Amino acid sequence: MSDERRVKAAESSWTAAGNSRGWVVPRAPSSCRPEGLKYVVPTMIVRAVCRSMRLWYAVLMFLIVYLLALVLFTLPLSSFLSPSLKPISHRQSPEKSSGGVRLLNKPGKNLMCSKEGLDQPTKDYQINAWEFLINREFGLVWCNVFKAASSTWLWNFNLLAGYTEKQLLKSNDSPIQLARRKYPRPSVAELQEVMNGDTPPLSFMITRHPFLRLVSAYRNKILSGNEIYRNVMKGILIKYKHLGPPVPMKVTNGKRPPKGAVSPSFSQFVQWVLDEAASGRPLDMHWIPQTTFCTPCLVDFAVLAKMETLEEDGNYIIFTSGINQVIQPKRINRSTGESTEEAAMWFLCQLSTSQIDALLVLYRLDLLLFDYDASIFHNCTSST
Repeated sequence: MSDERRVKAAESSWTAAGNSRGWVVPRAPSSCRPEGLKYVVPTMIVRAVCRSMRLWYAVLMFLIVYLLALVLFTLPLSSFLSPSLKPISHRQSPEKSSGGVRLLNKPGKNLMCSKEGLDQPTKDYQINAWEFLINREFGLVWCNVFKAASSTWLWNFNLLAGYTEKQLLKSNDSPIQLARRKYPRPSVAELQEVMNGDTPPLSFMITRHPFLRLVSAYRNKILSGNEIYRNVMKGILIKYKHLGPPVPMKVTNGKRPPKGAVSPSFSQFVQWVLDEAASGRPLDMHWIPQTTFCTPCLVDFAVLAKMETLEEDGNYIIFTSGINQVIQPKRINRSTGESTEEAAMWFLCQLSTSQIDALLVLYRLDLLLFDYDASIFHNCTSST
């Protein structure tokens, strides 16, 4: 038998054997078969060449599969997600965040602001840039709501400004005095320029239940006999003595009050605040409504954090902005004794139903926009 016939017979036998076992046996290209060769080549050489070509095909397929697997499993998942599902960046404008953090740039907020007629500035409702702190280096803009984690974030902003912890602890100046040396009060135009820049900052405010914030301010400024508020206290005691007797002064920070010193009761203080608001006089920064103080309907904050979930929300701001390289999450609490949360019910239940109703009107927008409930305090008041 000639060499050509032997090759054909061997090839047919091998193909038939492979098919009988369920294999898919590729047929060698014509150049591997003797009839495709111009010159007669010994059978063993033909077989060796054909086997090497089949091996080359197998290696090539393996490399293709390997490269595809490498691409699929090493690229980040976010590369295949739509923009709305990608991880949150403080340079973007996301609508949702994990945990307790709420983001204000969403249709619900805009709808509420529009419904209340606060989506456009008016004579009585203008952007209040007075208490904003702008850190351009780290891309942060914060509206400082007093009695809502203000001590904690003044500490953080002062560290970002270059103060050391030792300097902050030993300074005789208040944290806000130290901060304003590094962060001058911006004008409305300066605030808008930063907020509308090519690289938007991580802008945020921290809110607190308005009733708890009011209790905290009373204990810290009035009940403790703060020197700055002594004249206010005297006026309240004279004007509202019909609402009951004063209460013993409770000075904070371990100091003892003067013998026989008294402070207005919480009921007297609240009635004074309500009358001040009704008369149209500006309220103190420690109990003014937060919606008036930071004007969130006119300032497009990226993040709305809450005092009630401060640890989680603060960590979100710190790690999203990258300032964790400079500061560590820490809560500064300058008050001592029973917490405001523990004392709030006792103070608020001293009020009359009419006083609670008036507080609901005064802080209506805070309760509405920041999603707080005050029914528990309304149900414990007296009817007088």
